[in-house]
Parts: sequence; C-alpha cells; structure tokens
Amino acid sequence: MLWGVAGFAAGAAILFAPLAGLAPEGRRGLACTVVAVVWWAARVMPAGYTALGLLVALTVLQVAPAPLVFGMFTSPLLYLVVGGYLLAAAVTASGLGRRIAYAWLGRWVTGYRSLIVSCYVLTFLLSFLIPQPWPRAFLLMGVMAVVIGAAGLSREHGAAVGLAVFAGSAPISMILLTGDSAINVLATSQPGIEAPGWLGWLRLMGVPGVVASVLCCVLQLRLFPGPVNFRLDRERVRREAVALGSLAPAEARTLGWLAVATIGWLTGPWHGIHPGWVTVLAALGLALPGLGGVLGPLHWRQVPMETLIFLAAAVALGRTGGPPEISAATGLNVGGTGLNAWLAAQLLPAAVPGNPFLLAALIAAVAMLLHLALGSVVAAMSIATPALIAFTAPAGINPLVPALITYTAVACHWLLPFHHMNVLVGIGEGNGGYTQREALRLGVPMTAVVFVVVLAVEVPWWMWLGLL
Repeated sequence: MLWGVAGFAAGAAILFAPLAGLAPEGRRGLACTVVAVVWWAARVMPAGYTALGLLVALTVLQVAPAPLVFGMFTSPLLYLVVGGYLLAAAVTASGLGRRIAYAWLGRWVTGYRSLIVSCYVLTFLLSFLIPQPWPRAFLLMGVMAVVIGAAGLSREHGAAVGLAVFAGSAPISMILLTGDSAINVLATSQPGIEAPGWLGWLRLMGVPGVVASVLCCVLQLRLFPGPVNFRLDRERVRREAVALGSLAPAEARTLGWLAVATIGWLTGPWHGIHPGWVTVLAALGLALPGLGGVLGPLHWRQVPMETLIFLAAAVALGRTGGPPEISAATGLNVGGTGLNAWLAAQLLPAAVPGNPFLLAALIAAVAMLLHLALGSVVAAMSIATPALIAFTAPAGINPLVPALITYTAVACHWLLPFHHMNVLVGIGEGNGGYTQREALRLGVPMTAVVFVVVLAVEVPWWMWLGLL
C-alpha cells in the first residue's frame, strides 16, 4: 500500500515539476511511466494489472492516440508470442519434447560434465520446437529429475542441474528469434526499427548468443564442480524412454507442423510472410481435426494474458514517447510525445561517443543499472531502449544497435533471481531445486560475460556485417 501511494505521489510530482522542453502530453506520459515503474519495481500488484492500467491511462489522459497506444495488438509480433505458447503446448501435450530429451540423454550423457552440457544443448534444440523458455525449461526439468534420481545426485549437484536448465535458458534464448518470442520481440519492436526476420535475427544475434551460452556453461562447470564419482543408471533412463512407446500419431503431426513452421521461418526473405503469422498458421494446423488434432480448447489456458498485456504496455511506452507526427489532414499530432528524446537529453551525455566500443560499453552499463534497479527485463527494456535509440539517432547509428545491446545487457544478466523470470521460476524444490544464493553465485560473473559479449563479440561482428 505504501509503495502504491509513493508511485502516485511521484507521478503527481512530475505533473507539477518545472520540466523545461517537455510538452504537456510528454509530461503526462512521464508521470504515467513513473507510476508504472514504481509499481512494477515494488510489486504493488501483479505486473499485468499495472500494465493494463498504464495502457488505459496513456489513452484516457490523451498522452497519445489509442491506435498508437494499443498498436501492439495489431502487430504480428504479438501473435508470434501467442503462437509460440500454443506450439509449446502442442510439443508438451504430444510428448514429443520428452522423447527428444530422452533420446539425447541416452546417447550422449556419460558423466556429470556431459550432463550439464546436455542441459544447454537440449535447451537450444528444443528452442526450435518450443518458442518460450518457461515451458521448455519445465519440460526439460521433468526429464532431468529422472536423470538426477538415476545418478543418485545430492541436493547440491541436483540443484546445479536445475540451474543449468533454468538459468542456462537466458543466454540460449538469445540465439533464435523464437528462443524467447516475448522479450526477443520487444527488442526489435521500437519506433524506427525495421525488425529482422527469423534469419535476420540469427545473423545478428546467433554468434553473440552462442558465445554467451558457452561462457555461461563454462562458468557453471567451474563454479559448481560435479561429484567425484558419477554413475548414471542407464537402465532406468532407458525404461523411461521405452515407456513412451513408438512415435505416436500426435507426435508425428506435431513434428510435421513444426517442420512447416521452421521452413516458413527460414524462407521468410523469399515469401515475405512475417514469422508471427507463420507461427500462428502452424498452431492453427495443430488444431485442425485430422491434420492436427493436438491442440484443443484447454490449451488456450497456456497463453498467458498477463504476459501479452505486459508486452503491449512495454511497447506502448516506446511508441508513445517517439517523435511527434502532425497529420496533414487534421493538423493534430498522431505520433508520440517526444519523451524518449527528452529523457536521453537529460540522462545521457550531450554527445554520442565516437568510439563504437565506448558507446557499446555506455549503453550496456546504462541498461544493466536500470535493470538492477527495476528488477524486470521487460520494464528495463521498455524504458532504456527508446531513450538509447533517441540518444544515438543524431549520430546516424542504426537503431538496431542500441536496441540489441540493451537487450543483451538485460536478457542474459541477473544478480538475484527476481532480476530474470527464467531464473526465478526455477527457484526451490519441485522446480529447479536451487536457491537464491546459488543463482547469485552464477549471476555475479555473468556481469563480466555481458561486457565480453558486447565488446568482444557484438561490436566486431556487427562492424563486419556492416550494421555498425
């Protein structure tokens, strides 16, 4: 209750503060943003309710036109998220994901190190089939629980396996656009960005994502060494795999429609259909009687409305803060408030660093500090990305550069579990089995990993590609 009042008080103070150079609608937008950020950070109520209130406030207070505020709902990017959850539901319900996991483990796991590495590899392989990290992690953890029991691992070593499944999903989700169709979509949905397709994302983020994942895995193996003697009861794992039986019709149909989706994602530059629509079409195919029949009415429950509203609100903050656009027909502003450029002018240096490495370090540091303060990947990206794009615009820098550096700085970084939902959902027995202390132990050196990936990988890679 106290933080709720504090958020309103901070918003009211913005309305009456002497903020030179900010238009009235920008002032109202900033006030709404401050209230939402305080409420998100303090967890005054579930994030989706705060996000819904923000969308309504931006419209009712005439911060920007409703089509701009709610524009995410007409974007194929939102339906990439919806389709991603439905595909995840199909892979889980059909049993296809468990079959793939057991097939890999039975062949490749010979020791503790190969078990940890397998968590990372399987997470990547399953990201082709399940475009959401949480369903992917819980499915994989169900298989790993059997392996932990079959190997007789202690709580400590079992927790390290859980950490590999849940925390490891953070950097791995960077590799593919469908690795995390929620925050990956948010990264490229800001004003002025021509969103890359599935192959375009892989071209830009594949190498940085792989490097971040490898470094995270190496760190974990160094920080959480395995038992002296590791013996996997392969017969128990084999029994679990045999219990699945032969490939079921539902699995075959799921695999077929996922192949269609993957081909559609890969060939996007030729057919021009957005990955979001490809994902939705594959999900619809899985619901068709006869041709699909895997998805039914109950699977809609696995599409989290709260995530969609939260994502729409985060995108609205960036879009409504964009530059004004006066309609020739009406003479009214149908664009943004100019808040993003105003915030950049107030909070960032007056000049954009000419050295690309210095600029990248500045962007990463600002994004990480904001992330640590807000405690939410989506909230940090929704505030930092538009401002950093506005900051770099006068230098003629492609807006994808600050957007993707900001994304990298928050998407594969955490200190405490609440800084990243991928890490938070795995806390405790019955989930990943690890504690806050173990998550912090891996999260601290991930700070260095972020700067290594940004400065030693992304900047040279993008310079070579001609993006920077």
